[in-house]
Amino acid sequence: MSKGKEHIVFYDGDCGFCNRAVQWILEKEKSPIIYFSAIQSPFAQRFLNGKGVMPDLSTVYFYSEDQVYSESTAAFQLCLFLRNPYRFLRFFRVLPRTLTNAVYRAIAKRRDRIASGYCIAPTPAQKDRFIKE
Repeated sequence: MSKGKEHIVFYDGDCGFCNRAVQWILEKEKSPIIYFSAIQSPFAQRFLNGKGVMPDLSTVYFYSEDQVYSESTAAFQLCLFLRNPYRFLRFFRVLPRTLTNAVYRAIAKRRDRIASGYCIAPTPAQKDRFIKE
C-alpha cells in the first residue's frame, strides 16, 4: 500500500444509497485523507481478501490504523474523520454492537428503496482518491 492511503472506505459502487453516503463523506470530512474503493473493484477484492475479509456488498468496510472495520463499527470509526458536529455521531458506539449492527443491517436491507440511481460526481481533486486497480 502506498504511503498516504491509510484510510479507505470500501462501498458497493452499484448502490445509490452507498454512492450518496460517499458524496456526503466527501462534503463533511475534516481533511482530504480518506480514499474510496468500490467493493467490486479488483483493488478492493485483493485488499480485503488479503486482510482475511470476504467482501459482502451489503456492508461498508473502513480500513484505518491497519484494521478493517465493518458495519456500524466502520461508520463510528469513520466519524473520527468528519467535521463537527458530525463526528459526535461516534457517541452512539457506546450502545451495544448487536443493536447498532441490527440498525445498520435494517438500513442496508432497504438501501435501494431509500436512495437509488445516484452517481458520485467527484471534483478533479477528489478523483485521485478513488482507487480502482
